[in-house]
Order: sequence, then C-alpha cells, then structure tokens
Amino acid sequence: MNTPNKAIKYAPYGRRTLASSRRLWRRSGSLPAKNIRLLTEDGKVNDALGSDSGQENRRRWLCCFEPEYMISILHNGERIRCSFGTSRNNDGGFWKYKAKIPITIQYEGWFGAKYTQEQVIQIIDSDSFTGFMWN
Repeated sequence: MNTPNKAIKYAPYGRRTLASSRRLWRRSGSLPAKNIRLLTEDGKVNDALGSDSGQENRRRWLCCFEPEYMISILHNGERIRCSFGTSRNNDGGFWKYKAKIPITIQYEGWFGAKYTQEQVIQIIDSDSFTGFMWN
C-alpha cells in the first residue's frame, strides 16, 4: 500500500534576523494527498512564542492551524508555502529560537484512507543548524 507521506520544514528566508520567514510542505509519496490539516495545541504554541507575538501577528502567522486553511490536494513532488513568522536574537521575533512545536498532520490518501502523523517543528536558522557560520 502506498501512503502519501509529507514532510514539514520551517525554512526561514535568509538569516534568522530577517523578517520574512515561511513554512514549507512537500509531498513525497507517489499518490496525491487530500484534505491536509495541520493541528497543534495552543499551550504548545504559546511556549514557543517570542516577544513579537502580538494578536495581529498571531492571526497572520498561526492561521495555518485553522480549519478553513485546509490544503485540498497536494500532488507528488509539489510544494506549498505560507508565511510563518520570524525569529531573532534574544527571542525578539515571533518565535523563540530553537523552540519546538509538536503538531499533528491529518490527511486522506487518494482512495479515501485517512492518516494521522505526529511531527515536531523546530525553529532554527536554515543557513546553519548551530546558528554560527562564515560571513
């Protein structure tokens, strides 16, 4: 049986001091996945928030966990993105740097089978997993 697997990655745009960051979903199975939903608990998200997590930023960058933003279909090899906040030194961004957020991914296979997958997203710099690099 071929299950439609997904990978979720927090991928900041450039270095973590920049304000534009995004989350990336990539379809890695051979059949399309349907009705993809991302779920998390408010308490788990709140533990990961930095000082720039006011109501407007929460509305803008946590909407990917809202039911109306379900991904209808994702084909093999296809990617989909949305904005997902910022990270900055001393937890000054939307996310605390190196914070971990447990999420649940619910989706359907092409033939209607339902799947649930647990995953942890970690907020790290995509240029260097240690935070140190050559300039």
